[in-house]
Amino acid sequence: PEVVYPDKVTAFTFTYSRADSITLHIFPRQDSTPLLSRSLTVAGTRIGETRECEERIPALAPGRYRIAFDVKGTAATTTEARFSVTRFFAYTQNRTGNGSANIVVTDGASGAPQSNCEVRLYTASPRYSDHYVYLKSLFTDPNGILTLDDREVVAFRPVTTQDTLYP
Repeated sequence: PEVVYPDKVTAFTFTYSRADSITLHIFPRQDSTPLLSRSLTVAGTRIGETRECEERIPALAPGRYRIAFDVKGTAATTTEARFSVTRFFAYTQNRTGNGSANIVVTDGASGAPQSNCEVRLYTASPRYSDHYVYLKSLFTDPNGILTLDDREVVAFRPVTTQDTLYP
């Protein structure tokens, strides 16, 4: 999963092939001790055959996490992914061809607008790079909408004292 709602157990599926054992790890940061390490039950597979499994991510606090699978079998490998735990859902709406846009922030589970939510705005330096630089913060209106008319803004992040959509 890319985004997980806080304090809820979340199911996800994955596939594997030719594995003798799989260990699942969940880390709170890139380089840290795992919050969870669990051996998963695997069934044998033949060449070219895959199996689909369902596992559950435990209830977690808001933040950014890394999930890793240590797979032992024909070839030992580790595969990993990152996901966010947040109650926010945010998207943009282009208003017209003049570059203005709405940022809409809602509760990820209920869809309720997040009024007066701080939204941090970023630019890229140098332009068109992946290096973001904080510009300013603005707040959503009672409908959870922030209207922007600033071509320098290339990224945004809704924030409260207890939660953030992105790290």
